[in-house]
Amino acid sequence: MRLKAFAFASLLVLTVPPGAPAQEQLAADLSDPLLYTLLEICSLKGALPPLSVVKPYRAGEVRRLLQAALDNPGRLSPRELSLLRQLRDRLPPASASLARAQVEMESAFRANLSAPGALHWVNQVRGSLRGSLGGALAYDLNLGLFFDTVDPEAFVPYAFSKEWDGFHVWAEDGEVDYSDGISSPGFSFSSLPALSLDLWDSRINLHLSRYRRQWGLGEGSLSLSGTARPIIAFAGSVEPAPRWRFHFLDGTLGDWSDSQHEQKMLSIHRLEWFPRDWLYLSPWESVVYAKRLELSYLNPIGSYYVGQQINGDLDNVAFGGEAAVTIRPYFRLYFSLFVDEIVLVPLSRLFTRPENQFAWQAGLKIPIPWLPFALLTLQYTKIEPYCYTHYEQTVPMYTQPVNINYAHDGENMGYHLPPNSDELLLRLFTHPADGLELTAQYQLIRHGDGDHPAQIEGDIDSPIYPADLQAGLYREKDFLHDGIYEWIHALTVGAGYRFKGAPLKAWAKYSFVHAANYDNSPGKTVIKNLVGLGLSWSSSVGRP
Repeated sequence: MRLKAFAFASLLVLTVPPGAPAQEQLAADLSDPLLYTLLEICSLKGALPPLSVVKPYRAGEVRRLLQAALDNPGRLSPRELSLLRQLRDRLPPASASLARAQVEMESAFRANLSAPGALHWVNQVRGSLRGSLGGALAYDLNLGLFFDTVDPEAFVPYAFSKEWDGFHVWAEDGEVDYSDGISSPGFSFSSLPALSLDLWDSRINLHLSRYRRQWGLGEGSLSLSGTARPIIAFAGSVEPAPRWRFHFLDGTLGDWSDSQHEQKMLSIHRLEWFPRDWLYLSPWESVVYAKRLELSYLNPIGSYYVGQQINGDLDNVAFGGEAAVTIRPYFRLYFSLFVDEIVLVPLSRLFTRPENQFAWQAGLKIPIPWLPFALLTLQYTKIEPYCYTHYEQTVPMYTQPVNINYAHDGENMGYHLPPNSDELLLRLFTHPADGLELTAQYQLIRHGDGDHPAQIEGDIDSPIYPADLQAGLYREKDFLHDGIYEWIHALTVGAGYRFKGAPLKAWAKYSFVHAANYDNSPGKTVIKNLVGLGLSWSSSVGRP
């Protein structure tokens, strides 16, 4: 019914006289962090009001926010204002054309100098056709083709994420080989289409789209992270009042390598409230469930937890919230919570009961006044054992149980670390000159796997089973002492440059990694010297 309503509304707007270019409501690329980081710094310094943490933003919204920061500079320095104008001028022009073609090419190379065989090489060509149908409906039809050799060992531990869709195809000795592309080169594809409909002076946006999303305050979200694989979903945002925003998403999940076992869906909604310019509050709720027409989850304003109780199902419901206090232009302090399963116990046992499956994150962001557009981030994230996991669900219309853990295409939809992990992150970003961005980052990651029967705590595919729990087979948790733990130190420096007068971007990165008990193997020490180089180019053809 919802898709029919979306199609009907789309037909209606074809007769609406064109106003602002509808293509401005297509998403601004989340994989390019410069825009979003600069907007966040502008908000921290008082040049912009408090911003939504639900990304990506629409292209028109980004353009409007950049202009608002230039018109009301707050504590931005003359140098920062100059850089902001140059960034605004680099944005592609607004277009109201029926169709506009774009071609993008990208090549990236990564290697582990400490292990010459660890090479990662990605080449992509993407063609897009973007346009406006009337004054409120925009579309983005695209297809990317890859030729690559994939190796996660060329990345900092737990930082790898697939870029392609489905499988790789490669011919060898006259036979076609289907693989994940890790062992040999191959061809693969990717598609990130979008339909976007704006209503009520853009205070309502509905979209049927597939791309990566970041819903959270920190560097990586506990509930829906930009590191997660793209999700095709019907989603929407509503701004009923100036200090209130509501967001929802109903998406389909899967995994090509285990398709029958991974037939599931995600529904998630979030309310954002800005009671004061210095205070942000945001509760949210999500559910992962086997694919079916479940109206209690498809209703964006209904409670998923109550819906599950009414239906008597055993789906994977989670909830949480975020809060931030911002003292402009000095700092922002924020906290995030993800509650998967929890039992009421005394505070002394909150972190030891195996049934308590949750994650939390606390962070501090400080704009550095003496560097242009500089942001220092200090963040701690803790993922408790079994968080994001769930035992398999038996559904009458399925021939086998369905894995309803918090994962899509084999990757976590929340924070990129596995269960039973923590991370201390220190990151510095600066945009010192036109087209140039610099980053320096340190991570301490600790991750453990249980080494005793019925307690394997470090894998998103290893849940707690109720029968084993009732039989007392799960010991109390004791972080860093109940199994083998990796200790990973990673130092990364990187630079990116956008060439003036040409749609060309280049980046370079170096990481030093020292890992003790690597891969949870006692005494196994691994040192990685990782280098990465990348180049991308884009060009548009069509009437502005």
